[in-house]
Amino acid sequence: MILCRTAVQLETALARQPRERTLVPTMGALHDGHLSLFRIARESPGAVVATVFVNRHQFDDPEDFACYPREEEEDFERLRQAGVDLTYAPDEQAVWGGEPPRLEAFERPGLTDVLEGRYRPGHPRAVAAVVSRLFDQTVPTAAVFGEKDYQQLVLVRRLAAERQPPIRIVAAPVVREPDGLAMSSRNRRLDPRAREQAAGLHRTLEAAAESIKDGLDVEQAQRQAFETLIELGFEPDYVEVREADSLCQPAPTDRDLVILAAARLSGVRLLDVVRFGLALS
Repeated sequence: MILCRTAVQLETALARQPRERTLVPTMGALHDGHLSLFRIARESPGAVVATVFVNRHQFDDPEDFACYPREEEEDFERLRQAGVDLTYAPDEQAVWGGEPPRLEAFERPGLTDVLEGRYRPGHPRAVAAVVSRLFDQTVPTAAVFGEKDYQQLVLVRRLAAERQPPIRIVAAPVVREPDGLAMSSRNRRLDPRAREQAAGLHRTLEAAAESIKDGLDVEQAQRQAFETLIELGFEPDYVEVREADSLCQPAPTDRDLVILAAARLSGVRLLDVVRFGLALS
C-alpha cells in the first residue's frame, strides 16, 4: 500500500495508478463497517484509494473533535489487510491549503438545511466541502459511502452528479452489531450499560417502519418513535420519515421511504436509518 501525506505525494502516486479508481473517504478509527466499504470498492475496476482525515469543520462541538479517536498505525494496518492500493492521510494544510473552506458554496437547500443541518448547523455543508475537496485531489471515477449516514449519502450523490465527468456513487448497506446497533467509531465511547441500551435505537426505527407499512399515519409513527426513545433513556434530536432518494417530505404517492433518527445516549450522539417500501395501493 502506498501512503501519501501531502498533495504533491498524492499527485505523483496517482500518476502511476490506473485512471479508474474507487475512493473510500474515512475519518479513521476503522471498524468492520468501514472494511465492508473496501470489500465493495474492490469489486470495481482499477485502484482502491482510501482517505483518512478528521475534518474539524464538521464538528459543532470542539470537545467532540478533540475526543474523536485517532489510531493511525492501527488504521494503516487494517487498510493494508483490506487490499487498499493507496491511502491519503493528509493534514489540514494539505487539504485546505492554509485557507478555511467556503462553506456557503456548498449550501444545497432541502439537503443541507434539514435533519442534521437543522440540529448541527453547518455540518452538512462542511461534509460537502471536504468530500468535494477530496474528490478534487484524488480524482476518482467512483466512490463508496455507507447508508448509515444517509443524509450524507444523498448529499454526496448530488455533488457527484454535478461534477464533470460525474462520479459514480456506490451505496454500502449499514453494517450492524448482532443486537442491531449500527457500527460506528463513536460506539466505543458508550459505557457497558449504555451500549446495551443503544440497540433500542434500531429496534424503535424498525417498529416505526412496520407500523407505517401497516397503515399508521407517518406523523403519528414519528411521534410514537420519538416518545419511545425518550422512555428508553435517549435524548432524541429527531425521528423523521423522508422520501428515500430526495429526502423530501413524503407525498401520499411515495413508496420508497426512509426513517432517520439522531439521538444522544450517555453523551454520545448516535445516528441510524431504516429504509422501507410501501405496497402499491
